[in-house]
Amino acid sequence: MPADRLLASLLRSFQNVHSPSETSRLTLSNSLFFNSASLLATLSNPLNITLLTSQILTSTALWDHPDGLRVCHRVLGIFQSASLAILQDQETRPSGRQQRQRLDRTEWVKAVVKGADERSPRWKHLLPIAGLLLGFEGQGHRGLSEGVRRDLESALVLATNLAVEQVGRREDGLDGFCIALVLNYSFELLSDRRKRDLHYEDKSTTFFFLQRLSSRPLIASMGPFSRLVAHSVQSVRDPFLLHRLVDNIALFARTLTTQWRQNKLSEIDPSESSIYLDDQAMRFTIPLLWKVLRSAMFASVAILRAVMGRILLDRSLAADGSAPILASNVLHSLRNFYFITSNLGPNAFTTHNFVLLTAVDVLTTYPSHATSFIREIQPHSLGRIPRHPLDRTLDLFFLNTAEHFTFALSPQVNEEVLIAAVSPYLAGGHHKNLLEMFEAAHSVFLSVMKAPGNAELAGRVIPFYVDAVFKVCDP
Repeated sequence: MPADRLLASLLRSFQNVHSPSETSRLTLSNSLFFNSASLLATLSNPLNITLLTSQILTSTALWDHPDGLRVCHRVLGIFQSASLAILQDQETRPSGRQQRQRLDRTEWVKAVVKGADERSPRWKHLLPIAGLLLGFEGQGHRGLSEGVRRDLESALVLATNLAVEQVGRREDGLDGFCIALVLNYSFELLSDRRKRDLHYEDKSTTFFFLQRLSSRPLIASMGPFSRLVAHSVQSVRDPFLLHRLVDNIALFARTLTTQWRQNKLSEIDPSESSIYLDDQAMRFTIPLLWKVLRSAMFASVAILRAVMGRILLDRSLAADGSAPILASNVLHSLRNFYFITSNLGPNAFTTHNFVLLTAVDVLTTYPSHATSFIREIQPHSLGRIPRHPLDRTLDLFFLNTAEHFTFALSPQVNEEVLIAAVSPYLAGGHHKNLLEMFEAAHSVFLSVMKAPGNAELAGRVIPFYVDAVFKVCDP
């Protein structure tokens, strides 16, 4: 069937809202998605391409029964699939084979973008633009000229900024969810310059949520609440309840760190915040976020302080079957809170230091538990400095903590874990952003050398240490 007749048939189907059953509606919907992607890739008339794009974004058959984000995902897939089809058709066509008449790729892209017009809301405009980027430039493809890709990136950022201004007009929130979906898939394809052009004002939904959260009675009175819990810790008689409390705090801290890693802010080194964040973010939005995080951390550590006090005074909690387990979980919690604590500066939080050193003192009296803990928190890639700022922060906690464990560890563990962990940071001390890591690694190395039984190890590794230090200190 000629393309014009296929297009006319598809456009009539777009207006079909009289589906007798849910099954037939789904069948029609699946057919429309497949046929749209297939036809879009074969059309050669730019006016028809623009018309089809516009109809996809306004079709009652597709949008009158939206299945949440599923319909957005599938519409995005139409344009991605069509772009891939065009790209793969030219890559796989045998040389010498006569090429059928096809619109120039740049003109095809322009025709699709023109279909994102005033007949559809701005949040839907992100779908064809992002679909083109994902199809032609995703997964390592280089299907567009530098100029066309740059124009598409600019168009996506502009469409996003305009769409964000209108978010909230739908009761189901699909507009905001669609924007998040598109950016989730396409963000890595944007250049750093375009990423900075994304406008995220302090009147955003997320910022209002943080404002409401920080003003809630429980959050606002977190200090008194933590003191109430700490009093309960000092008074409770059932050790099982304390174990559950520590387990729950450890789970909360671990969840917080996992969620922080999924946040793009975690990819910014604290020393480079002013480079990647604008003045408004640095003065208003980011401080509020850290205020909420610090409140949660302060309260949790205050409760853990009471737990460590009970371990020191209570025979049942100080028993061999209880004390090392509690101390290990407390240290795991402090590690997962460290992305917050480290922003306060060294020794800025005395309660944290007390809890840390007390837990270390308890755990180092149990060498097997101490060894297990050190292996659990060792850097994921020994011998290499991680690229992610959060991983470097966790490495810093490891170095600052491991310094106190060297006497409780065997020479083998000291070499396999501690020396291996400090080596890249000793060699990288000339980098300004790694100076704190270098100093921590320096302290760990000296602590290992002082530990009994490490004389043979010292003879083998001190030459490397001296060489690394002189390279860093050499002007």
